[in-house]
Amino acid sequence: MFLTHMRLNPSRGGTRRLLASPQRIHAAVLAGIPDHRDDERVLWRIDQPANHDVNLLVTSERQPDFTGLIEQAGWPARPDITWTTRDYDQLLNRLASGQTWQFRLRGNPVIRRRDDTGRIHTIPHLTARQQRDWLVARAERVGVRFVPDENDEPQVIVSERRTESFTRYASAKGRHVTLATARFDGLLEVTDPEALRTALSAGIGRAKAYGCGLLTLITPR
Repeated sequence: MFLTHMRLNPSRGGTRRLLASPQRIHAAVLAGIPDHRDDERVLWRIDQPANHDVNLLVTSERQPDFTGLIEQAGWPARPDITWTTRDYDQLLNRLASGQTWQFRLRGNPVIRRRDDTGRIHTIPHLTARQQRDWLVARAERVGVRFVPDENDEPQVIVSERRTESFTRYASAKGRHVTLATARFDGLLEVTDPEALRTALSAGIGRAKAYGCGLLTLITPR
């Protein structure tokens, strides 16, 4: 596995066009994966910190080549601003029970319910508390415990809550897509390293093709 970080140029029209549609970002990311297969999991996420940078994070089974993305949305005249790719297996292989990590995730918090006719509907969680509880409820299957604060509440901060709307073009006829997404930051403790490796590699929740599901870890500050 590989973890790639790339800065996008917020002043470029190509960047603004990509940010307007997760479908376009997904296509641009896959274009940078050599001989991408349909069964090959590629996760990505856009982070936009307060300094107005636009950061693209990608996990992939093979090392990407984002030369085309640099031309479209980067700094093609600045060879010092490109992308960096790291061996993600180094992190995955050193996960161990009891470790504490800071985490970040952009997720698509939803619940599936069956109506009186038997049809299943996907319903978004809309409040910050519902969205936080959606993630906390997944702790065991992800292989973690969300570290509690002094009030015995899980240290999970929900921010950047928004509804994204765009057109998905799987064919000549587009389909309108609406997603409720949120960013989650906090502190976790590893309880099941193998389950956490799976979550880091395969993602969490739905809408993975649209920038959701990529969980990242850093050493606590």
